[in-house]
Amino acid sequence: MSTFQWALFAHVSGVFLLVGGMLVSDVAALRARRTEALREVVALLSVVRSGDLLANVGATIVLVFGLWLVHLGGYGYGDAWVVAALALFLGQGAVTAFIAGRRKRAHALARELLAHRQETSSEPASLHGDEAILSLVVLQNVITVTILVLMVWRPGA
Repeated sequence: MSTFQWALFAHVSGVFLLVGGMLVSDVAALRARRTEALREVVALLSVVRSGDLLANVGATIVLVFGLWLVHLGGYGYGDAWVVAALALFLGQGAVTAFIAGRRKRAHALARELLAHRQETSSEPASLHGDEAILSLVVLQNVITVTILVLMVWRPGA
């Protein structure tokens, strides 16, 4: 295999980690939103954090190997599709960081309430599962699909 093919393989593997991690996080967070049993909330939000870790590793791989592929493929870092993808990637990172912060606070709150022998509460769900956060999760996923379309289509390349 050529260097380009190895870099592409690593890049696509990173995409699978990124999207898979997002999927794990989102499904577990949606499930945690629907329960008030704190033990279950703590367990599900632990799964969310694991999914976030996978997504972060994937995002790092995607960025590093994606930039290398731009170089190896003879594209310019100033090409419109590259600039658009990087801007969207940064925007997605900001949205993801905000969502992860809320989920982390909900996880800490659920653990704290459980430590005080409380068995049920809707407070953690209100922290990470309100309508604004759900809208940001949808935005995060739309950005991801948009980046994937840019990577496959490469308009102007």
